[in-house]
Amino acid sequence: LQIFVPELVLQKCFHVQREELIWDIKQHIISSLPKELKEGFNYGLYCPPVNGKAGKFLDEERPIADYPLTDAVAYLELRYKRRVYKMINVEEKQIKQLHTRANLRRMLDHVSNSNVEKVTKLCSRGLDPNFHCPDTGETPLTLAAGLKGPTKVIIALVNGGALLDFRTKDGRTALHRAVERNNLEA
Repeated sequence: LQIFVPELVLQKCFHVQREELIWDIKQHIISSLPKELKEGFNYGLYCPPVNGKAGKFLDEERPIADYPLTDAVAYLELRYKRRVYKMINVEEKQIKQLHTRANLRRMLDHVSNSNVEKVTKLCSRGLDPNFHCPDTGETPLTLAAGLKGPTKVIIALVNGGALLDFRTKDGRTALHRAVERNNLEA
């Protein structure tokens, strides 16, 4: 694998076995970097767009063999996990304007109040639901996992680009939160 790390402007090659899990490959890559990545647990292996297919983060629970990497030396990026915009004409400027502190706080409030319609609306406008609350370190998805009757909010967030393995500042996923709160529905 040829791995590019944009934050460090670094490119390295790694030899991996086809049955190796993405998680294990990622951990090996992170441990071999000359400089520690802030929130390394929220980085993922990203396959950039190719042949008209949208780019995507590889599922960390699957083996590398599950992905049809075409070249003899496949090219992947180790990136901070963010929403992957599938729309072709997404304007970077418009996305940046949407990610204000007020809108992020609004999203957290809508999630806390189980306001599915407003969560869906913010996501459909392009808001990335993969962010941390500046006060608590929670993510919208981990907040939703602690709610009573969270199914619709969780579905709205995931459909809006929330990554299931995006972690809180203390390293927990939404599944961790659901287990901590004994929330089977989540």
